[in-house]
Amino acid sequence: MPALTAVCPLTLIAWRLSDSLVRDLWGDYVAMGGNRPHTAVVLYLDGTAPWSDIEHDTPAHALNESLWDLGHPSLAPYRELPIAQLSI
Repeated sequence: MPALTAVCPLTLIAWRLSDSLVRDLWGDYVAMGGNRPHTAVVLYLDGTAPWSDIEHDTPAHALNESLWDLGHPSLAPYRELPIAQLSI
């Protein structure tokens, strides 16, 4: 079972700078293949629901795309996956 971790501070800062509402972030997350409900994204951003590294990368990418649209660099970090979890 993958380790679960809470949202990191840089991801929260990226969310604030992106000026995205949670529903917009959730919509972008789902459009990128995320399958968690809206409430799960709310709880994750609130820091009360840890996600696996793989699950974290999808909303992180959605946030980074929002920042790019505003002319900002990426800020939400992607989590490193152990080699054993990567499919080749």
